[in-house]
Amino acid sequence: MADQKAPLKLEMKDVVLVKSSKSIPSCILSLSTLDNIYINNSLFLFVHVYRSSTIHDSDSGFDPCHVFKEALSKALDYYYPLAGRLVKHAGDGRLRVEFGVGDAEYGVPFLEAYANCTLSSLHYLDNTDTEIAKDLVLDIPSPKDKSYPLVLMVTKFLCGGFTIGMGLSHAICDGFGASQIFRAIVELARGRTEPSVKPVWEREKQVGSIAIQTFPQCPMDRESVSLSPFVNQNNTTIIKQYCFKVEGEMIRRLKLSLMNENENIRFTTFEVLAGYVWRSRARALKLKSNGLTALTIAVGSRRNLKDYDTLPKGYYGNSIIDVNVVLKVSVLNEMPLYETIKLIKETKNIAFTADYVTNSINSLELEASGAVTSLSELKHLGFQENLNFEGYELVNFLTAPCKMLGTLDTCIFSSPNKLDDHDLSMEGGVRIFTSLPEAVGDPHSRCMHESHAYIYTLR
Repeated sequence: MADQKAPLKLEMKDVVLVKSSKSIPSCILSLSTLDNIYINNSLFLFVHVYRSSTIHDSDSGFDPCHVFKEALSKALDYYYPLAGRLVKHAGDGRLRVEFGVGDAEYGVPFLEAYANCTLSSLHYLDNTDTEIAKDLVLDIPSPKDKSYPLVLMVTKFLCGGFTIGMGLSHAICDGFGASQIFRAIVELARGRTEPSVKPVWEREKQVGSIAIQTFPQCPMDRESVSLSPFVNQNNTTIIKQYCFKVEGEMIRRLKLSLMNENENIRFTTFEVLAGYVWRSRARALKLKSNGLTALTIAVGSRRNLKDYDTLPKGYYGNSIIDVNVVLKVSVLNEMPLYETIKLIKETKNIAFTADYVTNSINSLELEASGAVTSLSELKHLGFQENLNFEGYELVNFLTAPCKMLGTLDTCIFSSPNKLDDHDLSMEGGVRIFTSLPEAVGDPHSRCMHESHAYIYTLR
């Protein structure tokens, strides 16, 4: 994987507010308990990279900025809450979406930009250091006491290729919902008259009641949590986001070694990498051995669960439940990797019960819990599937550093991109987006060197 060296300069037009192509009545919409988790009140930023599959140039008649602006307007006919404003209610402190209320101006902020270089000179953003992605998403202050649910930026490059940078409030949707929204915009840009999946709001399906017995919260607090010498306590630590590629052969070797421990238990790729990344990060950060470290796993509740009403097709609100695995750092370092991954599997399976989902929603009415390493998986959410566009091929998808993903806790698993198709070693592989303090140094040597050395000694 290359590191980006070419300079990027952008010529930007003025930000415009894109509105629905139809008249939408004013309304105030409530959000669910899961939507109202405090950490969700920020934008999740990601970039799709489109390469021209034929010979285009900057003078090509195709204008992705115009096409996607029009498609966004049509999408807002169905996803009109995205053109509203998120407002925290003065009474109960909960978020609501206001649309067409008062004299406030509504619409989705949209920015078109033109780059001074080709996408190939930036390696199609297929870099270990993902900082350049920040330049390709819209960073705009929200109006006073309000925030934008959605922002969009389209950047055209000299080669004719383009990027689409999208920012979506996590209070409005989770990864599944974000993928559904992006796909709807692409479908309308292709010429469909309506999205293939109609959106469903119904946030009341994910509202809890504190009357029900709750599950215990994550047993960590400021006194028990482990500290890293790379992280200061005055919130001035410089955090950078990196992307690592884990080859399929490395994953296969690691799974084989775990099967030798117990042939009756099969671990998923996610479980195997979760255990390994958790331990590798703890070692890279040099966490104090006498403190606690937590692995928080985002588990979806959309799957069919006994005695739990499944969410309707088209629902794009949050449906993620966090499950926590907590260990003392010294135990995590000394425990056989097999035992750590087994513990992760057992904890994750508990979360796939209706009781856990229901009671987790209810417990969020009381308080939220923290974590040290927070894992999410985007592999199966459709961010890279069947999204090509009229002679333009989607070759890369990546998360962009932002307030939400710039925290030290964050770690995201994603599928290989189209650029990895020529690399047979990435068949069955995974890309890992993770954040680390800049002071850690070369993240490859600290986080990934151990994995290469360990896994390739397995027989």
